[in-house]
Amino acid sequence: MVVDVPPSPTPSSFSHRSYGSSVPPSPAAQRMLQAYRAKYTIMNMVDKLRSSKPEDRIAGASQIEKLAADGEEIQGLFMEARAVELLVAMLQRGLQEAEVAVKAIINMVCRNHECKEAVRGAGGVPHLITLTNVPPQQPITRWAVWAVGAVASNNPENQ
Repeated sequence: MVVDVPPSPTPSSFSHRSYGSSVPPSPAAQRMLQAYRAKYTIMNMVDKLRSSKPEDRIAGASQIEKLAADGEEIQGLFMEARAVELLVAMLQRGLQEAEVAVKAIINMVCRNHECKEAVRGAGGVPHLITLTNVPPQQPITRWAVWAVGAVASNNPENQ
């Protein structure tokens, strides 16, 4: 016996099964769906930072680096998920993890005072300064200098 299962609704169209018509979702419903997807995606990224596997942490920080550049709303969701503390912890786990974490921190603090405060609150400033003393041929040195500048920019408490 074959059972015909109707397709699940998509963001572009929502089927009213009782009437059989195709009605697009309201703008509010679309925003709610986008917010849910963003929060779910962010939680998956932050969960990777909690992994015991370095490759998972690196993948999560790399994804955060890319997404955090999208602005304050996304940065705020990362703050709620406590990503900053986990990224600061990665600064102490070797140069490979630290480099990816530094890049993510740079994008997190870009034009976001609350993220700068969170990096300081998590003890990130001394770790970033320590990473500026790595031999200059290491790429992390350049990224760490940039991160220190970004965290201190327009933030006297971090200077």
